Amino acid sequence: LCRPSAPQKDMDCGFRRNDGRRLHTGPLRAMQRPVALHAARATRHSGRCAAPCYSGVMAANIKQLVTAAEKGAANTMRTNPGLATLRAGGVSAGPGVSFGSPDIAEQAASVGFEWVWLDWQHGQWTESALNDALARFLAFETAPIVRVKGHELGTINRVLDMGAMGVIVPMVQNAEQARYVAQAAYYPPLGMRSVGGMRLGLYADGTPADYQRQANDEIMLVVMVETEEAIGNVTEIMHVPGVDAVLIGPADLMIDVQANGHDESRHEELCLQVVAAARETGVAAGYVCQTREEANRRVGQGFRFIPHGSDRTAVQNALRETLADIQRW
Repeated sequence: LCRPSAPQKDMDCGFRRNDGRRLHTGPLRAMQRPVALHAARATRHSGRCAAPCYSGVMAANIKQLVTAAEKGAANTMRTNPGLATLRAGGVSAGPGVSFGSPDIAEQAASVGFEWVWLDWQHGQWTESALNDALARFLAFETAPIVRVKGHELGTINRVLDMGAMGVIVPMVQNAEQARYVAQAAYYPPLGMRSVGGMRLGLYADGTPADYQRQANDEIMLVVMVETEEAIGNVTEIMHVPGVDAVLIGPADLMIDVQANGHDESRHEELCLQVVAAARETGVAAGYVCQTREEANRRVGQGFRFIPHGSDRTAVQNALRETLADIQRW
């Protein structure tokens, strides 16, 4: 599940790690397709593999690659760049699009992020507009990720059939719920995703069968922990096969913390618990960041999946700059 990366040329996304190195969000890393099979992916989440042991499955991956070559199997599905970065132990970041505009989603995809997440939970997307937006990503290497509205299996299956290369699932409270949503994200034997989708062949060699053969290696599953109860179960959630990242929703977490009679210090304590669990399990910890300074701090703490920036803030900031120019005239 760890794989070598080819030489790459990245752009500076504007914020840095604590050690001064740039945190890259794109352009996309030119990395080889993962060759991990379902059993290997489950092993990564079994609890035997913590962050330092990504190389521990390299021998198995090489064996799989040789076996695929011997069988003449072509790895033709497009890669999920953010997932590749997380598997390699890196930091992956991308912006959100909430306005429900396929045109805005297309513009975001063209910039060169590893992924862009389309917010169907709190955004203004209709299913028709979301379907249109996901089609726009076919022209770019950026992976489209959808935050779905809940745990309903048909909805998760549906957005993947429309072309999402990953889902963010809100309000996951425990390992049982994490296993439930993983069932919809992956084909057997890892899950029970139903076969279908009108454009999925375009993500592979043109045939749906080729997509179905390889999709489990490229779909990203991110589950959100947004309550004290959920973070109390975070280690067990991270051990669920198929979970690639556990993302803190800081606003909802703060509401829950305050409802339980606690304050900001408790909120921060819970956030660090998620980072500690990530180090133990090797599954990425994530945090939704509103500012560059916040993103810098969270990356420095060890968070590796960073939703940062949005269409709404980009438009507001640009218009404020325009207004400032006008007021100086």
